[in-house]
Amino acid sequence: MTPPFCTESPPIDTVHKADFSAAQNSTAGRKPQNEDAVGFFVPDEPLLTIKGTIAMIADGVSSAEAGKEASHQCVNQFIQEFYNTPELWSTATSAQKVLTGINRSLYKRSNSFRHLDKGYITTLSILILKSNKAHIFHIGDSRIYLIRDHAIEQLTTDHIATSGTETHYLTRAMGMDIGLTMDYRAIDIAEGDRFFLSTDGIHDFMQDQDILDAFHPQADVQQICQALTEKALHEHSDDNISCLALRVNTLALETKNQAAIRLHHPPFPPDLEPGMKLDGYRINALIFASTRCQIYNVTDEDTGTRLIMKTPSINFVDDDAYIESFITEPWVGSRFDHPNIVKVIANHGKKNFLYYLMENAEGITLDQWREQNKEARPKDLIKIIDQIAAGLIALHEKETIHQDLKPRNIMISPDGKVKIIDFGSVYVAGIAEIYSPVKHRHIIGTVNYSDPLYMLGKNMGVKGDIFSLASITYELFTQHLPYGNKLESFKVHLDTKRLKYIPSTHIKRDIPLWFDGALLKATEINPSLRYESIEAFMQDLKNPNPEFLTEAYILQHHKRFPTFKVWQALGLLWLASLLAAIIIFIT
Repeated sequence: MTPPFCTESPPIDTVHKADFSAAQNSTAGRKPQNEDAVGFFVPDEPLLTIKGTIAMIADGVSSAEAGKEASHQCVNQFIQEFYNTPELWSTATSAQKVLTGINRSLYKRSNSFRHLDKGYITTLSILILKSNKAHIFHIGDSRIYLIRDHAIEQLTTDHIATSGTETHYLTRAMGMDIGLTMDYRAIDIAEGDRFFLSTDGIHDFMQDQDILDAFHPQADVQQICQALTEKALHEHSDDNISCLALRVNTLALETKNQAAIRLHHPPFPPDLEPGMKLDGYRINALIFASTRCQIYNVTDEDTGTRLIMKTPSINFVDDDAYIESFITEPWVGSRFDHPNIVKVIANHGKKNFLYYLMENAEGITLDQWREQNKEARPKDLIKIIDQIAAGLIALHEKETIHQDLKPRNIMISPDGKVKIIDFGSVYVAGIAEIYSPVKHRHIIGTVNYSDPLYMLGKNMGVKGDIFSLASITYELFTQHLPYGNKLESFKVHLDTKRLKYIPSTHIKRDIPLWFDGALLKATEINPSLRYESIEAFMQDLKNPNPEFLTEAYILQHHKRFPTFKVWQALGLLWLASLLAAIIIFIT
């Protein structure tokens, strides 16, 4: 029987809910048709906390013939698709992905028109309120204002230009171009903040002070929208008139004491021994124990399925940061269904203690495998690295950084299948945006495999995982580490000058120079010199990059090689050796 995936609750406070007051008004005004669109959506929990609340406004371009269809498509499709993006994504990534798709759709539909200035074209301004931040996405000349402390601030920039006849025209809009350049910014928000979204049928016919005056303390949001609509009509607005007023009543900002109460239920389990039972799971054996956790092999007594149970260490029973991270692990892990990432399994009943379950990934850890296979063939090692890379790519696609990749966190089955098995140090972009009163100490992972910049409190994102993967690769091929034991003494930024990469070719002469070039680039101390993605590293690891085969590069990084003239004389011999190395080393 295959156990079900985990459906753990998100590691966030969903008891204290944000509350907003909002109203909107949209009218054709003096035009025969209203081509504006306004939207406001507050989802239920947990999406309210994980994704936030959306307020948005769009002004379909009248001269584009399909402006109304464009504005309504933007509002309706964005609200629907934004909440379907991965929960692990940041607000910016989620919004940009959806907006790119909408823009392409509008642009494609516009191709049915004969003239280039016709089509599905609209302005778009979006306000997303998540935790204690406001995320603003904007293109065109609609506007978003912030009213705070009796002052008004325009948060967006009008994308317009003026012709010689003083006629305004849009320079950027949804559906105008196949490429999308969207303005984005994020600001802190506070309870009592008010926002105003408007199309040019309102703000082009009044001053900012008029808007501010409408937001007097006694006015509710509906009165504000009505008053400013009437003001625009009184000022002879000749366009559609649309607006949305919003007030932040309360924010879901948990206090430290409230967080402590939430985090300490359920309690830590006791130390477990073979034969004991916990919530219907029989303990078979202790697999691993450290100062941070215990790993057990267990059997589900209802189904007979063997599973892995991870429990927190009693050393951290009063450490809220540790507990919050532990709760986050299964929630993050359950968001992945990938052959190279261990599956987190749902508990079949009520959990009376803090722990989580994983599939029983049979086999041994990569460090054990390395000790048993010191003479492994390069192609077998590459197969292992390929699978680790595939797991990391799956994590990165959902803006999740592992941060503690090491051989002990990688399992290899008897038939060579590889799985990443630990999420204890992950960074998740979407969760990092949510305010927490719990202060987390920076986790630096295992020194020998982790990006040295972690020790300086810096998170280099994907590039940190690239460093770890390359270090593991280096060790598999050489039985050594790229910087020896120097990383253990890395303390301050100035130490980077004393960290010297040891060419893998100095340890094993049969390693090709281009292969070592990929390892060097992936483990550069300066992150700006590293690869931008796992895919780019793997490409160079399996295919000679000409950059690593130039005379200048080889003389700079491999000083034991001959001088330039001797190198030229050996050129033909090297070419033949290179071709042979590719065939023998990789295949």
